[in-house]
Amino acid sequence: MESNVVAQTGTPVAPAKKRRSIIITLLICAAVTALLEFCISSRKTVALALSSAPRTELDLTEASYGSNALAVKNGVKIKSKGRVTFKLDGIKVEYIALEFEGVSKHSVVSVYAKDSAWQNSLRRYQAETVWLGDGRAVIGYDSAGGATDLALEFDDDAKDIVITGITLNYAFGCGFYFVRWLVLFGIAAAVVLIKERRLYKAVFDPERGMRTAAVYFALVVCCVSAALGSVKEMGFSKYPFEKPVEKYTCYQQQTDAFLKGRLDLDISFNASELAALDDPYDYGVRKANVSSYARLWDRAYNAETGKVYSYFGVAPVLLIYLPITALTGYMPGDGFVSLVLTLAATFAFAAALLAVMRYFSIKADVVTTFGAICALCCGSLIYVLNAHPSMYYSAVISGMLFFALLLNFAFRAAMAQTPKRRKLLLCLAGICVVLIVASRPNAFFYAVMLIPLFVDFFVRRKLPAKQKLTEFAFAAVPVAVGAAAIMWYNAARFGSPFDFGATSQLTFYDMGYCGLEIYKFFPSLYHYFLQPVAFTAEFPFMDIASNNLGVYRSYEYVYTSAGVMNFPAAWGALASLSVTKGSKVKRWTYIAAVLAAVFVAFADFCLAGSHIRYMGDLMFPLCLIGVLVLCEFVQLSAEKSYAVHVRAAVWIVFGLTILVASALLFANEADNIRNLAPQVFRIFEKLFE
Repeated sequence: MESNVVAQTGTPVAPAKKRRSIIITLLICAAVTALLEFCISSRKTVALALSSAPRTELDLTEASYGSNALAVKNGVKIKSKGRVTFKLDGIKVEYIALEFEGVSKHSVVSVYAKDSAWQNSLRRYQAETVWLGDGRAVIGYDSAGGATDLALEFDDDAKDIVITGITLNYAFGCGFYFVRWLVLFGIAAAVVLIKERRLYKAVFDPERGMRTAAVYFALVVCCVSAALGSVKEMGFSKYPFEKPVEKYTCYQQQTDAFLKGRLDLDISFNASELAALDDPYDYGVRKANVSSYARLWDRAYNAETGKVYSYFGVAPVLLIYLPITALTGYMPGDGFVSLVLTLAATFAFAAALLAVMRYFSIKADVVTTFGAICALCCGSLIYVLNAHPSMYYSAVISGMLFFALLLNFAFRAAMAQTPKRRKLLLCLAGICVVLIVASRPNAFFYAVMLIPLFVDFFVRRKLPAKQKLTEFAFAAVPVAVGAAAIMWYNAARFGSPFDFGATSQLTFYDMGYCGLEIYKFFPSLYHYFLQPVAFTAEFPFMDIASNNLGVYRSYEYVYTSAGVMNFPAAWGALASLSVTKGSKVKRWTYIAAVLAAVFVAFADFCLAGSHIRYMGDLMFPLCLIGVLVLCEFVQLSAEKSYAVHVRAAVWIVFGLTILVASALLFANEADNIRNLAPQVFRIFEKLFE
């Protein structure tokens, strides 16, 4: 690197002087963003200062309310969903300031009023979600002329709060939210540093420490995203269990079974009632005739042996639950295991991306590399899945983790300079194949992405046949041994080496009747690729949505989800052929990834349905191809006059992907962050107030 920087005038600028210039610019950014934050936080107070609407403090003793509220010493207590009504003197209302004491949770407050535009009855004008934990809130309501009646209705979440004050046309004065200022200043500082250090032109090089800092920083950001969603079942349970086995989760039950030297789950249930049924997989019949049916939900039942098993991938049990429990006497909760898998997947995704980029000679600048890693990890939805820890989600995360490691080891083996290193990497790749199947069997279909690489690696290389066979054996032997173990495990439970137990699960439907039906192909494309997210007016402004088309001809499980096209980083896969000229391995790798994703979407839809967790089967492979293509666009345009436009477009795509995935981290199937860690949710919600 040059020891000095040349300014536009051509005069050398000393590094010390350059550093002073950057520091001064950052200080100016700090001051400007602080002023901006002050204006944002104080905008309601400023608007009221410029308005003629009079500040009016309502007398709570004159309020009328029904049986769901009562007067207390310091105000009005809401017992359950209730309404508090006031008579007004025809005054103009723009904002309503509330003060209260009570619980730390969110509640929907609805504003009803009679004003100059609607005088016959109370009309609902506003419904706003407020955070009760702050002790105060400001609700917007712009009356049409003078308001004569005002009613505030609180939902059930406001139970036990005490309203201590209501003031019209007041917003609690000026404010300043430090976290929002920190975000604004961070963005401004990043822009300054990227521009002044010309990071957008510094090609990422793993051999240069300063430039690899972008990778480490990206990983830190992604790990923080993983930690944010870890709000449930993070503790450990003493083992042997202190409660009945059925009180624990599926993976914990499977761990317990292994420690007891058995394959079936040690759940107590009325076996005779279940065995007496003609079809125990019929949900309606099972619910009506089996007293303990709820304990067996989503477990696999072997009607011939009368035993109950877990059909979820066993890899998390073998790798995390079992060794920790055996060594410590405490069994980890699903949340802890999910976080471990998610953090490992984060590093594996980044490693796979960098390995493939290196193999295909894709060179991107430092900023684009940073964005690519963040977009890939966020777009893969592993952080969304981690926010709802259970056997459903952990199996998907585990499958994608080992698929990413498979890609990483395989491509690095193809680039290895020594036979010893190459054999080790091939052996690790073979082990990953086994762990993919032991986690999420349908993720194995993405192994077709490696066919072009291995054809080129084992067939086209001009090496002695003995060396090729030896190296192939290092990958094949672990696969063969692992396949034999998995087939034995399947046969011991369900009587067939190829039966993973999915058709024996006890769920809403007899899954034995589900199969690959060609008439569900186009509906599967809609749900998995095109189904849009739902937009809302409140943070995080997006949510997963359910859209039952009603054209499935047979049972179909359709739940809330979001298609691939909601994540712009995956769009790059649509243009993959444009960057594969001259490289058959790259072309067929990209094509295989897309075709495998289409097949997995079709199979998932036919055999399982539509659900946000099933999107985890698609998002990593498609985002990986999309990110690779977009990075190559930046590389190919580097010396062109339109390079800045391409780079900006790619950065915007990466940013939008991160934003959409981040929104779904806060709004998903269970909304665990909002419900279990509302204070954390509030930190981010307040950024947009």
